[in-house]
Amino acid sequence: MKTSISSVRQRGSVLVITLVIALLVGIVVASLLFVAQQQNYLTARSRAWCSEIPIAEAGIEEALTHITSRPVSLAQNGWTASGTNYVKTRSFSNAYFHTTIIPTSAATNTIISVGFARIPLQTNYSQRTVMAMVKQVQTDWGFVAKRTIVMSGTTYADSYISSDTNYSTANRYDPSKRRDNCGMASISSLTPAISTGSGKIYGNAATGPGGTVTGNVGDGSWLFSGSGLQPGHVTDDFNMAIPDVTLPSPWKPWFAPVRNQMFNGVLYEYVLPSGDWQFNGSASPRGNGWLVQGKVRIFFNGDFKMTSSGTALTLAPGATLEIYLGGNMDLTGQCVINPTGITGNCLIYGLNTCKSIKYAGSAEAYARIYAPYAAVEISGGFDFSGSVVSDTMKFSGRCALHYDEAMHKGVPQFRVVSWEEL
Repeated sequence: MKTSISSVRQRGSVLVITLVIALLVGIVVASLLFVAQQQNYLTARSRAWCSEIPIAEAGIEEALTHITSRPVSLAQNGWTASGTNYVKTRSFSNAYFHTTIIPTSAATNTIISVGFARIPLQTNYSQRTVMAMVKQVQTDWGFVAKRTIVMSGTTYADSYISSDTNYSTANRYDPSKRRDNCGMASISSLTPAISTGSGKIYGNAATGPGGTVTGNVGDGSWLFSGSGLQPGHVTDDFNMAIPDVTLPSPWKPWFAPVRNQMFNGVLYEYVLPSGDWQFNGSASPRGNGWLVQGKVRIFFNGDFKMTSSGTALTLAPGATLEIYLGGNMDLTGQCVINPTGITGNCLIYGLNTCKSIKYAGSAEAYARIYAPYAAVEISGGFDFSGSVVSDTMKFSGRCALHYDEAMHKGVPQFRVVSWEEL
């Protein structure tokens, strides 16, 4: 049976059409595969691009952790010095960050972190850069009042760290190593609750809600170049519990020891060994003053005064002293409390009946004062190192206040004050 020419032509047409359709289908499938491949590539590329910011921020987090740990030198724990800056690189799977810490002050650092992610199907990397400025926030307050804090004259307040030779000398405040991390605060909502007058607070100030601060508050650079309130250094959200003071329990005191005792060739009015001691009525050290040995606690069931130029309340090496004031305290002349300079070893507590604590002249004190009902007044050329909690505070004349940061046992906190992608 012969095939007709028309039949052959018909079959040929079908074959051609089939081939054309197959070709078109192939093109469509290939196009879809190409689109899918490109979509997957772009998705992977976008994922890599988006991951570069978290990678950079991981570098910022690592830098913050390093700064917060307060190492003796920032060139530790994998960080290396690069001029005046510190750098670190950490690698991940197909990614890494390179982070730089740029110290700008004792409490402020700029962190620049570059996040790298490998480009899909390539060996090179793309990158995004983040810059953040971090500042140490006030986690502890050197001077806290229930009501007002008033400064006048050339009074100023700054800080140091008695336990760190970088910021003190022989445990004492050294003006060449001063810091600007002094915090003054009031729980009051008065306007103003804190007034520095012509004085200066090198650090931060805070009040209760609605309270105000007037005068000069800021870091060293700000106050060196001008005056006023530096943005970010004054807040009105301060709150703090200030409980009353009571005598330790159990309290089984010895009464005043025998007067005029020799120790190492020096005649002291009293030499107080470890234990609890009580003085009734007014007490006033004379001559070379009192020597404290061991762990000593004293309760003054009356006023305590130091007015002579030669008197001192001296702590022997390793000794600690706690004073409980049932009356008022008055220091004038050139007397000294705790000349060893270790503020944490001398604690002064004011009971509810303690209404006044005064320092005047050129006296010195290295101590922590906690007297919730007392009006604390410091005037003249007095240097006070430590911390104060009281009802009110008034500082005048040429007195200088130095907050000892070593008394704060917590970990310093930093906050990011600016963030931007470069």
